[in-house]
Amino acid sequence: MHQPELRPLGFGEILDGAFALYRRNFAAFLLMSALPLAPVLACQLLLAAGGVDDPGAWRLLGAAGGLLTVLATGALIRATADAYHGLRVDTRSALGAARARYWTQLRAVVVARLVILAGLILFVVPGVIAAISYFAVEQAAVLEDTTPSRARHRSSHLAQGAGGRILGMMVVLTVIAWLPALSPTIFAEWLGRGDADSALGAVAEQLLLILALPLTTAAYTLLYFDRRIRADAMDVQVAMQRMALEG
Repeated sequence: MHQPELRPLGFGEILDGAFALYRRNFAAFLLMSALPLAPVLACQLLLAAGGVDDPGAWRLLGAAGGLLTVLATGALIRATADAYHGLRVDTRSALGAARARYWTQLRAVVVARLVILAGLILFVVPGVIAAISYFAVEQAAVLEDTTPSRARHRSSHLAQGAGGRILGMMVVLTVIAWLPALSPTIFAEWLGRGDADSALGAVAEQLLLILALPLTTAAYTLLYFDRRIRADAMDVQVAMQRMALEG
């Protein structure tokens, strides 16, 4: 275990750090992403293999996938925080920590996404502003002993004065991670293929989501720590804690 260098990070350093963390902990991060979503993926494979094209069944799986993605994200946030602080990444403990904070995280993120959706419907710009404000709502919910409401307020506080930086990170991560994850479905719609192809596209989308989630979660978590250091002088606080322990 090494002592981390807690300091503000540049935009490129956050992205490089996220890639480096994913590369160094690839098996553990991928397992944390895949385990919670495995039941949904298995059901999707069964429906696709059986040629089931019932929209209701696919919507139900989509809703279940959304709920389980929150759990996977929580585990990846915890694991990224451990790696950032120089601790060993452990899949079991990260998933356990995510389960302990699941309902707080879920309630925080559901309200945040509803606000973002409402803002997007209202001329888009309010939704973008809300997305920037809530960029770290899940990190605050998982890593800080707080309520869902306070997690949203915490994220808004950390976002102050960094709107352009956060928006830039969102754009970059969308381009390098989420657009490839959406490409199978977009391709199927563009080609006008049948239900079987759409089902296989949904399965491919789920697989790509599992691969992309560790990278995007690590990047947002590093951005969260960067904002804590800049807004809260987190590096000073941690240094004082170490001095107290060593003294």
